[in-house]
Formats: sequence, C-alpha cells, structure tokens
Amino acid sequence: MIFDISLRTFDSSVEQGYYQCMIKSFKDREAEKLFNGRFSQKLPQDIQRVAERKLILLHRSLSLHDLRVPPSNRLEALKGDRRGQFSIRINSQ
Repeated sequence: MIFDISLRTFDSSVEQGYYQCMIKSFKDREAEKLFNGRFSQKLPQDIQRVAERKLILLHRSLSLHDLRVPPSNRLEALKGDRRGQFSIRINSQ
C-alpha cells in the first residue's frame, strides 16, 4: 500500500527555534484521514494505527536521517520514475 504525500524538503526545516512540519499536503484522502485521527473504511483495520504513527513520524522529522530509526522503517530510495523519493514500511511486507 502506497500513500502519496507531499513533504517539505528536508534542508530548511528549523527556523527561529521551532520546527516546521514536513507534511504539506496529501494526495491520498485515506492517508489524510489517518493523519487526522479518523478511521478509514478503505484501509485494513490492522494497519491503521501503525500507518497513523508513521505519518506522525514523517511529520515531525527534521531530516531524512530521522526516518532511519527504528530500523523497521526500512527507509529506502525509490528508483525509476520515482527517483529522488523515499519509502518507509508500514508493515513487514
């Protein structure tokens, strides 16, 4: 399952003593619902809490390096037409 989320660039996220949020917008309504603490009818119930937690992690990240922890995120660079984008795992698939 892939959520398409627009993020801020990681290079100027701290300004004037507070961090700026990484998530700017959602292209996926179901991801936005989860981020806002609402239940999604379209997504499997067993992954919704984990997905919500990962979205919060993305939102609070100050750098790409922050997403390497925990290792179960499995941060990886995407290839092909998604080059320059990265993914983290919601579950063990």
